[in-house]
Amino acid sequence: MIRIGMIGAGNFSYTHKRAIKSLDGCEICAVSDLIEEKAAAFAEGINAKVYTDYREMLEKEKPDGVILNLPHFLHKDITIDCLKHKIPVVVEKPMALSTEECDAMIAASKQYETPFAVGHLAGYSKSGQALKKIIREKTLGKLVAMTEIRTCNYFVNRPKWFLDKKLSGGGIMMNLGAHYIDKVLYLTDVEPEEICSVISNCATEDNVEATAQFLLRLPDNVSASGTFSGCVSSGQCETTFYFSKGTAQIRLGLELWISKAGGDFEPVVVGDHNEIMNGNMTEQITEFMKLIRGEENHATTPEHGRRVISVLEKILSE
Repeated sequence: MIRIGMIGAGNFSYTHKRAIKSLDGCEICAVSDLIEEKAAAFAEGINAKVYTDYREMLEKEKPDGVILNLPHFLHKDITIDCLKHKIPVVVEKPMALSTEECDAMIAASKQYETPFAVGHLAGYSKSGQALKKIIREKTLGKLVAMTEIRTCNYFVNRPKWFLDKKLSGGGIMMNLGAHYIDKVLYLTDVEPEEICSVISNCATEDNVEATAQFLLRLPDNVSASGTFSGCVSSGQCETTFYFSKGTAQIRLGLELWISKAGGDFEPVVVGDHNEIMNGNMTEQITEFMKLIRGEENHATTPEHGRRVISVLEKILSE
């Protein structure tokens, strides 16, 4: 039985909890959160021990692996602490605040000979996997361009740290745009040759971006553009991929639809969104279990997480 420790008991930690409960050979042995009531609520129904100090949890429980669900500014230091204890980690995205922090984490992994993974989901997504096969096999011809539009009321019910660039690394791009950059890099396996962007915040006085538009020029004349707006909005999330012989769409970040030669869109991956997300998370935990056991795996690598941060840094520096 692989014993997992959870550091941070925020909303997204429950997605990990559901995935782990659905798997054989894996359990959550302990949870740590500065707010004891949050940790205790998370532990209900799984017999996990509760801590308010993650270091105490690491020392007493000695978990086989740890999942970090924490504010972005804590990712680097606590990941490195776990690696010092020889405990493999999944750190939620974004990997860190900067490429320099990413480099420190990667160096610690090598120094302590302990692996870690990053919580980007494109490689675990059934839609992402199916679309990568379409691109590789040229089912719809050559990929020529892609774009994502994502809008939401970004500043509603956010903790204060989310709205401080020193603590979060950025606003809507660092938090939500990271998903799209993850998709672009996973699906194409190339680095952008040029990046241009316009960012602004006309919504609040906070020092993070509310709106970003950008264009990435990829090798072989492939382009990737994005429009992200956290101003008042009804909400939209759609990624469109243009091929020489058709079109593909990932809708709401989960479903995959394709159109061949200008025909109607047909479903490839559809279903209940909660079930699709749980399937993505279950695969993430399955690959983390392999990483812990030292088996061959396709857990999202720190190097990939660093690539995402590198692109985000360039977008946010324009």
